[in-house]
Amino acid sequence: METIGSFDEFKRRLPSGSEHSFPERQRALETYLSFGGIVKADFSHGFPSIAYPTKSRIEGQITTTSDKLSRLESQLREWDKRSAHLKTNKVGDYVLRFADPLFWEHQAKLLSDPEYKETYNLVAPPMHLVHRKEWRKRLGMFIRSKEYRLRLHEARTSEIGRKRPPMREEVEARLDFNRQTAKRERDKLSEKKDTLDSMLSALRVMLAWTAK
Repeated sequence: METIGSFDEFKRRLPSGSEHSFPERQRALETYLSFGGIVKADFSHGFPSIAYPTKSRIEGQITTTSDKLSRLESQLREWDKRSAHLKTNKVGDYVLRFADPLFWEHQAKLLSDPEYKETYNLVAPPMHLVHRKEWRKRLGMFIRSKEYRLRLHEARTSEIGRKRPPMREEVEARLDFNRQTAKRERDKLSEKKDTLDSMLSALRVMLAWTAK
């Protein structure tokens, strides 16, 4: 019985003529060992049998890995929802605004109220997002509240405000940052999922191997 800690070592110990035997088992063992696993194998009768990890040990590892995979898949679904929420289809946003009465209220004020138009051009609120729940209240206040517009006007003409980009640009930059962050997090989780999938597949082959 020999203790094996790397796939290269396993290949060196294989009896002559066994190099290409049981390719699925060999791939599974390579995966298992690449994640820090150790096996004890008997090479005395051709292609080796596995004495360790035992069947019960592998069954425990399968349960643990499956639980991790289930939790990770749940996290992935949440990040998928978040990514979908953050994803801004600019063409869609600009089209959807035309179906919103609040947008047409804004358009009417642009044509009839010079003071409103001046503040709108200065502040540049993201009216193309008027149909979005997270922006609707603030944009509605901009359209309907002179006091609110005055506060924004004063903020934008202050020393600090003059150095800042228009609100629309700030919003788009923040959306882009949030989308990129969501994508990075989702990609990390997806990579972890692929790793766990590979490990789980390898463990199932190992289980069948030790059961022989």
